[in-house]
Amino acid sequence: MNGRGRFAICRCDERASFLIMTDANPAICNLTKSDFAQSLSGLADFWGNARTAAFHHPMFLYEFGNTAFVIKDSDTMIAYLFGFFSQTAPLAYVHLIGVRQTPQRRGLGRKLYEHFSALVKTKECREVKAITTPLLQWVYPTVASRDTLSDKTL
Repeated sequence: MNGRGRFAICRCDERASFLIMTDANPAICNLTKSDFAQSLSGLADFWGNARTAAFHHPMFLYEFGNTAFVIKDSDTMIAYLFGFFSQTAPLAYVHLIGVRQTPQRRGLGRKLYEHFSALVKTKECREVKAITTPLLQWVYPTVASRDTLSDKTL
């Protein structure tokens, strides 16, 4: 994705047909096993180092795969969101949003969050929470302070 409206091929899953993705309207697909492997092998590109490895649990693929989303440029995953629904209340949680360093600041994380929020509304959830730690608030103050990524009542 180069900002000039270049088309890229996005393969959403092993069974799906290919979709066209543009910079302005990227295709958002469910996480696959290959995507999950890329999230682990690319930790440094997504997060600067491997400090978030423990937060990338396979349950987000196998148990919460219907609420884990990716954006791809060709076969390379460039952004992802791991989320899940509460089992005890009408709310959902965003666990992680990762964007590779090169395409950062293009709104890909926001697109994933908006996609997740739209899904949440269809499941009659009234709230989305994004949990962070004091350390992440210090490391990523702009993300931690954005009201679109904090608790949000729908």
